[in-house]
Amino acid sequence: MKWKPSEEQIDLYAYGRCMYLASAFAARMSGEIETVIDAGNYIGHAWFVDERGYAWDIDGKRPAPAVRNEHRWGERIFRRFDSEQMWRFIGSTPNAAAKAEAEALAADIIKTERK
Repeated sequence: MKWKPSEEQIDLYAYGRCMYLASAFAARMSGEIETVIDAGNYIGHAWFVDERGYAWDIDGKRPAPAVRNEHRWGERIFRRFDSEQMWRFIGSTPNAAAKAEAEALAADIIKTERK
């Protein structure tokens, strides 16, 4: 079964809270977080790549090259992080409520995609 996010979930996690979701996937699976960083040194989008080469984000599970290609525009670079490194790069600590919400969402996405 393929995960289908709601419009509200897309609005929240396509860019704004994508780091929370990537971190939540990292807590549940082996792999690493990938990000695209713009010329201003800000994370434009973050997703998780599992050890089999699948990217996980609000759109569910997809081949990692497809996600990377979606974000190849402008002056952008890709960088890999573990969860702690990503939050240090951002310069903040995760909000507990947003973290808990992303963890529940990640669990739902994983469950749906693995059916």
